Amino acid sequence: MIGERTAITAAMVLATVFLPLAAHSQDTGVHEDTHAASLNNGEDITRPVTGLELKYQFEALPHNSHQDLFTLTGDYDVWLNKRWVLGLTVDVPFVYGNSIAADNPGGKFQFGIGDVDLDASISYVINHRIGVGVGVKLYFPTAYYEQAGTGKYRAVPILGLRISLPEISHGSFFQPIVKYDSNYASRYADGGNISKLEFGPMLNIYLPMEFYITLYSSTEIVYDFINGQWAIPFNFMVGKFLTKKIIISAEFFIPMINADNYRPYDFKTEAKIAFFF
Repeated sequence: MIGERTAITAAMVLATVFLPLAAHSQDTGVHEDTHAASLNNGEDITRPVTGLELKYQFEALPHNSHQDLFTLTGDYDVWLNKRWVLGLTVDVPFVYGNSIAADNPGGKFQFGIGDVDLDASISYVINHRIGVGVGVKLYFPTAYYEQAGTGKYRAVPILGLRISLPEISHGSFFQPIVKYDSNYASRYADGGNISKLEFGPMLNIYLPMEFYITLYSSTEIVYDFINGQWAIPFNFMVGKFLTKKIIISAEFFIPMINADNYRPYDFKTEAKIAFFF
């Protein structure tokens, strides 16, 4: 398992760094009129994008199991005026793994659709420095196998505050985000409940050659009210604009502080390619 994780991580790092550099060297002049301030990697809650994303995520789980997630994401933005913007997102995941579940007590590998989710947010740009966004993500128990989803109808309110940091570089920003993950119904009578508070002190920094790095790119700091436990990992994303409309990125999740009886994963990493319209 360790060797598999190492190989996947190394391949993603090499793809993220060297493939874009090769493309840049073969396409000189394409980026000469591009400035960081005009770039948008879709992480700013006040600047949603319209486009498609393809994601692959590898997740090493406790008890020597793992999951591979393949997700197709569609995004759509609607600017109501110069300050208000509506963002819409749909995620359709497919899961391959051997997690132990009620319908998979032997831990065999299975493939199927996961829980589809819909996301809607409304954001307001206060001024050139500050913007705020609120939204809700709705999960539906569409997973065919229990191990591929939670079996619950979930509503996740989202609140984010974006603070631009041109002192670091044009387009950079700090964006704390908080979510509350809970379920309001379940497919199974004995399925239990979800009640988690999630944090993400996101720091997005644009770098030379149209690279960027995002610290705490996901809301992975979690307090589980059911177990009364914290999970505090470190996660970051490294990305590259191939053009102003195409980006690739790799994201890494490293557990740091976990309770003895609450460890969501041992290791997680994700690769993504996004096409903006």
